[in-house]
Amino acid sequence: MEERTGSFKAVKKKRGRFNAVDILIILLIVGVIVIFAASTISVSEEPGEKIKFEYTMTIEDVSKDFLNLIENGERVYDSSSKNFLGTVSAVEGYKPYSLYEYDKTTESIVVKEYPEKYNVTFTVSAKAQYVEGVGYSVGGQRVAVGQKMELRFSDFVANGYCVGMREVE
Repeated sequence: MEERTGSFKAVKKKRGRFNAVDILIILLIVGVIVIFAASTISVSEEPGEKIKFEYTMTIEDVSKDFLNLIENGERVYDSSSKNFLGTVSAVEGYKPYSLYEYDKTTESIVVKEYPEKYNVTFTVSAKAQYVEGVGYSVGGQRVAVGQKMELRFSDFVANGYCVGMREVE
């Protein structure tokens, strides 16, 4: 075997200077941060004209201990976004909570009532915006019949469904 000998010189790298690659990396990082920030910030102003609007909500399966927590004048918020959705203007009533269930003994569908649970129906007054092709929205939340909404009151949180809506003159 032949032995090779030689000398290697250490190459000194110049430090402290920016080159084109460093600048491109910095611009890329700043661009990603700007895009991420723009996508997570919600715009509070929506297109369209604000109008007086009322929508009726129903919350199912409410314990009788919580019935008095939904009353006229109570402010309603979206529980996930914390946006204001309006003010309760009327509590229309409480109906006993019931479900359709299969009864094995009679082999038929029957209505079973739960005496300690109620369905609560109430009306919310708000300023809504109407956008053609999208519909009505309040506080960034779309409002439509059948729409499930996460509602937060001062002392109560629940999921409800919109069962009616109308513009108010």
